[in-house]
Amino acid sequence: MRLIAGIFAFALCAVPALGADVLTSEGLGPVKIGMSHAEVEKAAGTKLKLPKPEPGGNCATAKIPGGKGTFMFFDRRLVRIDIRQPGVTTAEGAAVGMTENELRKIYGKKAEFTPHRYGEGPGDHYVDVKLGKDRLLIFETMKQRVESFRIGTQEAAQLVEGCS
Repeated sequence: MRLIAGIFAFALCAVPALGADVLTSEGLGPVKIGMSHAEVEKAAGTKLKLPKPEPGGNCATAKIPGGKGTFMFFDRRLVRIDIRQPGVTTAEGAAVGMTENELRKIYGKKAEFTPHRYGEGPGDHYVDVKLGKDRLLIFETMKQRVESFRIGTQEAAQLVEGCS
């Protein structure tokens, strides 16, 4: 029995610091929008591979530990968090794989639907939800299903192609 308890305790210690898996207007678990690159590494409990920005550019991205998305930095400050895999929800419960109707139920009139820039059909949208003064949550849907979502400063969240 002690062996099983020991194995369980070890497994809990091996869980990444981002185990909360809830994206809020502030950030993802202990990682908060506005933190420096070093602060994000400390909060996440891991080193992030942050490429050097292109000459003349100040934007770079790093994979979130566990591979569920990316952190976007501008001038080495976290400005946006992108989620592309199931397993992370918003504070309200929205997630990759949900339908547009489910988003409407969760966010109501706060959700603003606009045609997707690269969409090919009527069920391809950006769904913007303003969260406070300088936070924007954007869902990208294809065939009326959430493919990804991101939260960040208004300016960073609106960059369709990230740092590109």
